[in-house]
Amino acid sequence: MKPERFWDALLLLMIRRGKKGGESFVKVKIFTVFLLLLLLVLAFPLIANADRCIIVPRDDVVLSEPGQKAFIAHNGQEELLILSTDVKASKSVSVLEFMPLPSRPEVSLAQEDCFINLKELIKRYNLHYPPVYRIMTEGAKGGEAAYAPVELISHQKLGVHDVTVVKINDMTGFIWWIKDYFKKSKIPYRELSRKEKDIVTDYFNRGFKYFVFDLIQVEEEVRTVPPLIYRFKCGYFYYPLIVTNHIGGVGEIELVCYADENILKKLSSYLKVAIPPENVPEVAPQIWPPPPLWLASTRAGVGEIETKEISPLISEITGSSAYLQAFKYEGPLEFKNDLWLKVLPEEIKVFINNSLVIFDVPPVLFRGVCLVPARGFSESLGAKVYWNGVKKEAVIKKGDLNLVFPLYRNYAFINGKKVYPDVPAQQIGGRTMIPLRFISEALCLKVEWDKQNNLVRVVAPI
Repeated sequence: MKPERFWDALLLLMIRRGKKGGESFVKVKIFTVFLLLLLLVLAFPLIANADRCIIVPRDDVVLSEPGQKAFIAHNGQEELLILSTDVKASKSVSVLEFMPLPSRPEVSLAQEDCFINLKELIKRYNLHYPPVYRIMTEGAKGGEAAYAPVELISHQKLGVHDVTVVKINDMTGFIWWIKDYFKKSKIPYRELSRKEKDIVTDYFNRGFKYFVFDLIQVEEEVRTVPPLIYRFKCGYFYYPLIVTNHIGGVGEIELVCYADENILKKLSSYLKVAIPPENVPEVAPQIWPPPPLWLASTRAGVGEIETKEISPLISEITGSSAYLQAFKYEGPLEFKNDLWLKVLPEEIKVFINNSLVIFDVPPVLFRGVCLVPARGFSESLGAKVYWNGVKKEAVIKKGDLNLVFPLYRNYAFINGKKVYPDVPAQQIGGRTMIPLRFISEALCLKVEWDKQNNLVRVVAPI
């Protein structure tokens, strides 16, 4: 696919198709992974979407979303998701959108031009797909409460968004909570449909206890709702797709991912990306590949300076650089599972000589490098650790050695000399994580990596 066709697809907001007795509309949903996730979903009646479910309080209101944009960054332990929607209603009405999440999120406003900058970034790196040798045809449409039944985690007003984060402990209590929520918000209430209840129940039964409710006022003219940022802990690359199943139809999903190259390779394998044949005869246009299918675009390395144009938080998730690649799905919008790809490897064990080091945040592999909590590891070696909150850097001292690790920078300092570790220091799980081999060798210690048993042994003088 040529770059211009790629962006024509991204900018397409609605496809209209004729139907006896009227018209039906297939909405295009843009879902972005940042891993970067740009999602384009062609969908349909308007009670639920691929990313969020919408509850319309009045049955006589027709709500449409001509375009939705989303984008995700992931580092193996934490996900950052940005969502924006163009909405329109047949009458002015308040609507409630909700997003199921696997852990407690932080919610904030994104910069308004982030998706314009994202478009320019993808165009700059000329992402394109392999040719598709076929014509796609339309398919048939197709617990016990731990504390309170619903715990209020946070409530805040973010521009036009009235955002409430809750933890659901009991489904029956949640139904009553929704009714009370509508009453307190002074908007008309209607009973949740069976499908809406089933969607929430399905996520609840799979362990998704945190839900973000976003109450917005929708007018008769189309307008873009300013983007929201959702940031939450998750060792899996996650995006909800099952909510599209009750809508059915045929559609397209586009994921533009920004992540470590190993994660992109895992994603390709997980999505079972179609690989084009080397020699395609002229008679092939209708035979390869058969739907449904995932295609992968070319890949490009992108630096921190460019991702700041989308959001400065991205570098906190992915570090100073990563790879940009797009994935596209075409076929029936009927999913057995959400996107739920494990990107966090099994826990790495760290030994100093023969003693296992216990950390409050486990070591992780990032771009093939083992990262450990700076304080926990350094103090186990008899070093002292200080945190410079102004400069956002960890300082480690032992004897005459002075190490400085600025967060998310591709450099560090050893006794004032700038050096370049394989990966930057970064915060994961509320702890500053530093490269184990780099600090060990700076302390003149030997490092042994046992890949088979997933453990690292640091040999220190006794």
